[in-house]
Amino acid sequence: GTGAVTRVLLDASDGTEQWGAIGVSENVIEASWDALVDSLEAGMLPGRVDRGRARTEDAAAVAPPG
Repeated sequence: GTGAVTRVLLDASDGTEQWGAIGVSENVIEASWDALVDSLEAGMLPGRVDRGRARTEDAAAVAPPG
Protein backbone atom coordinates (compact mmCIF):
# COMPACT_ATOMS: atom_id res chain seq x y z
CA GLY A 1 0.00 0.00 0.00
CA THR A 2 0.89 3.63 -0.24
CA GLY A 3 0.50 4.31 3.46
CA ALA A 4 -2.01 7.04 2.64
CA VAL A 5 -4.72 7.70 5.20
CA THR A 6 -8.26 8.54 4.10
CA ARG A 7 -10.46 10.82 6.18
CA VAL A 8 -14.21 10.75 5.50
CA LEU A 9 -16.30 13.68 6.74
CA LEU A 10 -20.02 13.01 6.89
CA ASP A 11 -22.74 15.60 7.57
CA ALA A 12 -26.11 14.34 8.78
CA SER A 13 -29.45 15.80 9.79
CA ASP A 14 -32.72 14.63 11.29
CA GLY A 15 -34.59 17.52 9.69
CA THR A 16 -34.20 19.64 12.82
CA GLU A 17 -30.59 19.37 13.93
CA GLN A 18 -27.35 18.74 12.08
CA TRP A 19 -24.21 16.93 13.18
CA GLY A 20 -21.05 15.55 11.67
CA ALA A 21 -18.97 12.42 11.92
CA ILE A 22 -15.46 11.47 10.86
CA GLY A 23 -13.95 8.15 9.83
CA VAL A 24 -10.19 7.70 9.39
CA SER A 25 -8.43 4.64 7.98
CA GLU A 26 -5.97 3.50 5.34
CA ASN A 27 -8.97 1.74 3.78
CA VAL A 28 -11.55 4.11 2.23
CA ILE A 29 -14.40 1.66 2.79
CA GLU A 30 -13.51 1.24 6.46
CA ALA A 31 -13.21 5.02 6.91
CA SER A 32 -16.62 5.49 5.25
CA TRP A 33 -18.21 2.77 7.38
CA ASP A 34 -16.78 4.24 10.59
CA ALA A 35 -18.15 7.69 9.72
CA LEU A 36 -21.58 6.24 8.88
CA VAL A 37 -21.79 4.21 12.10
CA ASP A 38 -20.66 7.17 14.22
CA SER A 39 -23.25 9.40 12.53
CA LEU A 40 -26.08 6.93 13.14
CA GLU A 41 -25.04 6.44 16.76
CA ALA A 42 -24.89 10.20 17.32
CA GLY A 43 -28.34 10.56 15.76
CA MET A 44 -29.78 8.06 18.22
CA LEU A 45 -28.28 9.54 21.38
CA PRO A 46 -31.00 9.84 24.04
CA GLY A 47 -30.26 13.52 24.71
CA ARG A 48 -30.82 14.40 21.06
CA VAL A 49 -34.18 12.64 20.95
CA ASP A 50 -35.39 14.25 24.17
CA ARG A 51 -34.35 17.74 23.04
CA GLY A 52 -36.19 17.28 19.76
CA ARG A 53 -39.32 16.04 21.50
CA ALA A 54 -39.22 18.92 24.01
CA ARG A 55 -38.81 21.44 21.21
CA THR A 56 -41.85 20.00 19.39
CA GLU A 57 -43.94 20.10 22.57
CA ASP A 58 -42.83 23.70 23.28
CA ALA A 59 -43.78 24.76 19.75
CA ALA A 60 -47.21 23.14 20.11
CA ALA A 61 -47.77 24.92 23.43
CA VAL A 62 -47.20 28.39 21.92
CA ALA A 63 -48.88 27.74 18.57
CA PRO A 64 -52.24 29.44 18.06
CA PRO A 65 -55.17 27.01 18.14
CA GLY A 66 -56.83 25.83 14.98
